[in-house]
Amino acid sequence: MWQPSCCIITVVTTVWGLGLLPAAAERPAAESSDSLDLEGSTRGSTRDVRLNATRESTSSGMLQSRHKAGLQLSFDWMFQMRNGRCESHARDSSRRRVDCGILALCFSLAAAAVVCVRCNSFKLSLDLKKASADPGRYLRHNLRQDGSDADDEAVPPEAPRLIYLDFARVLCVAFVVAEHSGGSDFSDNNFFFVQQWVMPLLYFTSGACFALSRKPLSDYLFRCLVIFVLGLGANWVADVRTGRDWRADFGNTVFQMGYVALIAVLAILMAPLRHAFQQRNSSGCSCLTGRKPGLIHRAGKPDFMMSGGRADADRSSSQGCTCCCGRLLHPCSLPAFLVISWGLAMLAGLRYEAAGMPLIELTDSSLRDGWQMQGVLGNSPLIVASVAGQVFLCSLSCLVGMSGWLGWILLATIFLPRVFVPWQDVGKSHNVELYILGLAVHMQPLRGQRVVARLVQSYWPFFLCVMMLLGMPKMRGRGDLNPLETYEERLRFYFVEVMIVACFACGCFGVSDPCRVAGLLNWWALFAYCSHVALYRLFESPWGAALTYGALLPIYVAFRFFRRSSKAC
Repeated sequence: MWQPSCCIITVVTTVWGLGLLPAAAERPAAESSDSLDLEGSTRGSTRDVRLNATRESTSSGMLQSRHKAGLQLSFDWMFQMRNGRCESHARDSSRRRVDCGILALCFSLAAAAVVCVRCNSFKLSLDLKKASADPGRYLRHNLRQDGSDADDEAVPPEAPRLIYLDFARVLCVAFVVAEHSGGSDFSDNNFFFVQQWVMPLLYFTSGACFALSRKPLSDYLFRCLVIFVLGLGANWVADVRTGRDWRADFGNTVFQMGYVALIAVLAILMAPLRHAFQQRNSSGCSCLTGRKPGLIHRAGKPDFMMSGGRADADRSSSQGCTCCCGRLLHPCSLPAFLVISWGLAMLAGLRYEAAGMPLIELTDSSLRDGWQMQGVLGNSPLIVASVAGQVFLCSLSCLVGMSGWLGWILLATIFLPRVFVPWQDVGKSHNVELYILGLAVHMQPLRGQRVVARLVQSYWPFFLCVMMLLGMPKMRGRGDLNPLETYEERLRFYFVEVMIVACFACGCFGVSDPCRVAGLLNWWALFAYCSHVALYRLFESPWGAALTYGALLPIYVAFRFFRRSSKAC
């Protein structure tokens, strides 16, 4: 395995080395000219001006001769950008109808794909007969040792804790602390592709955790409220101690805790969708869930065992599961209600965007600027249309038939509009769509995810090199919030993010926790997210970040103490 890795590293090093050759070739001349300038300054101003003119004429002559000879050795054709700085700019009002048309076409094709890829119901009869004939053999054939379906379509109800979600959340919080504690250049330079995975994976894991949570919605909201109050209180105490006018700029007092408030709102909005997914998964109907009957089981028993055994299975087989399908496809059912409501919201957003009318207007400029909502309010119709479109597709999948292709369809409808329909502060609504994607793929796993995971884990050096070659080292600024100018630049930027999100959703980043530090790191991440802004405002850089990261040690000591105390009891 080390031989391909060495070859890839050698190739990448060679490419970067060739790209730096021209600069290295010109450096001695520049250094010699600088030394002559220094010598000229000691001898007199006349000598300085003469040497500067000689240097400029020599460098211009070298450039002209190089262009005439065609010896362009620089690799800027790969990394050049029209504007190296990602800045916010007003959208072209003449493109509103075009953007609406692109979004409408994208969601129309996605809805057609969701309907077309649903599993055929004629397989239900054969599967039920096989299951009723030999239940033990059927379960042994379709369930592997890890409790997963042979066709990548089933999720055991008692799934083990997904450690990679915990580790991803901890790493995202650690990089957010670096950004908010005086390290703005850290994200502006897109170091280690942080713009393409930190916030996307943070929202993705939040949606996944909400999908996997079995606690009532009230408990989830109560925990969010407690965390929000703690973080807001810490920021307020820091503002009072430092004398900042928090009344006139309350948005910066809330600051990072706005994420927690948004997660709570999304939990309320997505609770019906999660219930619809759970209802379809527990129905055991292959024409709607895309799963073989009998795989959704309780206490190790398939569904037909829970409902009376072979007689019920034969009766369902002879009827073709018409009662189940009729109940789920009823116009008054929950999936039908979600399809209609979110579909109308999507159409309303497109209609307002085509007319150039914002959904929400704030006349108070101080409130709008303090909460940094200019881009969100100005493009609110597009945001509503995009988010509602994702929920519409998920609800449609629950209505007509769930399939492992749903996650791939959502992935395409999320990232394709990012390339062709850019707007200011697009990253905020983009992260909300990734929250919905995380919820969907953990309720209905991606089709072929084990194949993707096997390929990525086997050939990860090649994927890493593709990401490096697609990177743009000359980019400065937040490309995730303010999109790049050209289609090519946006395609390169978001293609890297697609690779990371798809690999993460497929479980390519498999990890283990032999030392059982996941719980410890989760507690530290919670403390760090709530307090890192307050510590930075009180102690400034770099002591605020040092205290935040250093808090891991006392948390570790307390964690070990309570663990020993619990074992002793």
